[in-house]
Amino acid sequence: MNRHPIALNGAHLNADARLFGTRDDLMASFRSFGPKVIGEIGVALGDFSEFMVRTFDAETFVAFDTFEMHKWPSHWGRSSEEIFGRHTHRQHFENRIRPLCTDLRVEVGLSGNTVPIYPDEYFDLLYVDGSHLYEDVIADARSASRVVKKDGTIIFNDYVLFDPFLKAEYGVVQAVNELVTTTDWRIVGFGLQQHMFCDIALRRKAAN
Repeated sequence: MNRHPIALNGAHLNADARLFGTRDDLMASFRSFGPKVIGEIGVALGDFSEFMVRTFDAETFVAFDTFEMHKWPSHWGRSSEEIFGRHTHRQHFENRIRPLCTDLRVEVGLSGNTVPIYPDEYFDLLYVDGSHLYEDVIADARSASRVVKKDGTIIFNDYVLFDPFLKAEYGVVQAVNELVTTTDWRIVGFGLQQHMFCDIALRRKAAN
């Protein structure tokens, strides 16, 4: 059972936040920061990976995933055989993204093991969409806080307490709220989604 979410009290936590109609619009709003080193925790089939690489003309893209989707019988109403053919999940992803990016790096395994291998302040932007259990999200949040640059951005997918389709509790809200209320990360953007699987973007509070 997940803990109750920590309340976000105080205008200083989100005074400059902007609301967007979609996560694509939210993401595109960060073009002005020119992120060139981007990471994504949980890449699935690479749809959003491709969007980010194209949106920012990324030079380095790091994909964190277990890359085991080819082992499952189906995804979103399509068979794995239809999606992957004779390829593995990893091969499918690399074939799609490598032609778009100068430096594609693929990290296979649980994000709790693979993200921490990166040095401090490595990423300009990190998109977090891995395990939605509180313990895993807070671990990703803490790793992200270290590996993202001081002026970088962290975006969390599925900022929602409950998935009505899977009938599963999520720990994203709790983990993000904890990060915002206990560190210098602040909410700068919120992207809506039709089923309320929203995205929330954080950047560090600017020094006075």
